Amino acid sequence: MILPGIISGTIITFTTLLQELSTTILLYSAKTRTLPIVIYTAVSDDKLGEASALSVLLLVVVFIVVYLMNKFLGKSIASSFKLG
Repeated sequence: MILPGIISGTIITFTTLLQELSTTILLYSAKTRTLPIVIYTAVSDDKLGEASALSVLLLVVVFIVVYLMNKFLGKSIASSFKLG
């Protein structure tokens, strides 16, 4: 019963990833390397430990920013993720 939900969640996440990665690639230059590009390069070079550590770092930074913004604006974290 849960399999359709897992499959649809995977598809939605994958399509979002492709959209974000293409935007990041457009912003990439010889002087700047964004964190998603570094993670993508590490995965393609089969450095999965490095990619995992950078991904966790990215998640922690995002959650800290969301938490601080919610604290500053006086909203709960859950209300930031509601759709509609």
